[in-house]
Parts: sequence; C-alpha cells; structure tokens
Amino acid sequence: MAVRLVPPSETLTAPGLLLRRWRSADVRPMVRAVQASLPELSPWMPWAVEGYGNTEARAFLDDGRRQWDEGRAFNYAIVRGSRDVIGATSLMARVGPGALEIGYWVDSRHTGRGVARRAAAALAAAGLAVPGIDLIEIHHDPANLASAAVPRALGFERSDDIVDDDGRPTSVWRLPAARLADSRIPDLLDQRRYR
Repeated sequence: MAVRLVPPSETLTAPGLLLRRWRSADVRPMVRAVQASLPELSPWMPWAVEGYGNTEARAFLDDGRRQWDEGRAFNYAIVRGSRDVIGATSLMARVGPGALEIGYWVDSRHTGRGVARRAAAALAAAGLAVPGIDLIEIHHDPANLASAAVPRALGFERSDDIVDDDGRPTSVWRLPAARLADSRIPDLLDQRRYR
C-alpha cells in the first residue's frame, strides 16, 4: 500500500516569484505559456505538441488536482507579479520511498532569468520539510543543458545516468536532506540563519 504524503503548503515563495497550486481559472494562461514555448519545450516534454489547448490544459489541471488530493504529486503554477503564469513546477512521488522528484518548465519569454532555479530551490526546501522525505531528485534529458544548469547551480550532486520507463536516457541529480544546509538553497531563498 502506497504511503500518502502530507502535502506541502499550497503557496510557496522564492525571490520575485509565487508558486501556487493551480486553479481552474489558469487554463488560458497555461495554454498561452505553453504555446509561446513549444519550440523550446517540445524536444524535452512529450506533452508539448502543436495544438496544445484548453482541453489538454484542463486535463492536466484535473489530473493534478487528483494527484494532489492523493498525495502523489504537488503541481504549482509559477507566477510573477499578481497573476502572470510563467511556468510550472512539481514535486512528484515517483522516485521511491522517502524521495520526491522536482520537475519544471518556464515560458520561453521568461527563461535565462533564474526562474527555474528559484522555483526548484523553493520546492526542494518545501519537499524536504514533508514528513518522511529525506531526498530530492531532479531528472532531465542529458542533452537538455538548460535543465542541467538548475540542479548544478543549487548544489545537487550528479548521480549515474539511467534509462527512464519510456526508454529515454535521463540524468539524475540528488540532494539529501543532510546536505540542504550546505547547498546554495538557503542563501538563494534568504533562509541562512548564520552568516
């Protein structure tokens, strides 16, 4: 029987960003962000296809709501300002007991500004605060250099590459709870107690 995780907060903050649980009203902003980013997302995200629209976004939001309620995944909109959805990030319970995986994508109009790095930092800290979680992982295609830059910048350790369930090569980065204080995350989130 699978263990149901205690969810992290429905809203998290990182410098200049709000991460919040997706809302039904986010369908159109999500579609706009995905459509604006298809050339950059489609090589890495199998769901990012031409014609991505309201139906696909609603299905993602509905599935995300179920997963949250079941304690299997915690999906957040990345929001800048009061309501500009500029990407998505998730904590997913799919890498084994005691661990969560972080996933992320950023609207291409907002890349190169540290959005994914700040969002992943907030999720790593929140994920390691979930009872029973002592490891955070980030997985990405080895050719996706932009995704590789995020865990590297946060102080994750590169693990062995694997082949995922779909047969794709995957790079794995890990951050054990014992290394959180030594990572760059507390400084990035301005959570360092002693300087």
